[in-house]
Amino acid sequence: MPVQPYVSQPMPQPVVVKVHKRTFWLTIAQIIIILKAILILLVAAASVAIGVYLLAAGHAALHTIPGYDNYANQFGNTFVNAAGALFFVFAAVPLVIGIVDLILGIVVGRPSNVARWIIVVLDVISIIFALTDFSRVNTSTGDLVLVVYLALQVIVLYALLIDPATRRNFAGTAR
Repeated sequence: MPVQPYVSQPMPQPVVVKVHKRTFWLTIAQIIIILKAILILLVAAASVAIGVYLLAAGHAALHTIPGYDNYANQFGNTFVNAAGALFFVFAAVPLVIGIVDLILGIVVGRPSNVARWIIVVLDVISIIFALTDFSRVNTSTGDLVLVVYLALQVIVLYALLIDPATRRNFAGTAR
C-alpha cells in the first residue's frame, strides 16, 4: 500500500467567550440588594429573639410592666405563649425574603439574566407596596424612611434596566 502524503487539517476556530465586565451601576445595585437582604434577615432574627424571650422568660419579665396584672386577668397566661409563637411565624416571611434577596444579589453579579429579571419584578412589586404605605405613615420619619427606600429601589431598577453599560454586560457585548 503506498504511503499517503500528509495533508494539513483545518485548524479549529477559536471559541468566542463572552466578556463580562463589572460596571459601576451593577456594583451599586448589588451592594444595595445585599445590604437590604442583610437588614431583612436581621429583622427576622429579631423577631425570633423576641419570640424566644417571650416563651422563655415571658411571664417573669412581663410582671415588671405596669398594668400586666390587669392584662393577665383579662387574657390569661396562654395568650403570652401564643404571642411568642406568633413571632416565630412572623419571622418566616422576612427570613424567606431575605434569603431570596441575598441569593439573587450575589448571583446577579455573574451576570445572570434570570436573576436580573427576578430582581426587577420583585423590586417593582416592592415599590408598589411602598407607595401604598404612604397613606398609612403618620410620621415624618416614616415618610423619610419610605423615600430613602424608594430611592434605593429606583437606583437598582436604573442599574438593571436602563444603564447602557450594564445592559451591554448582560447581553455579552461589553467592550
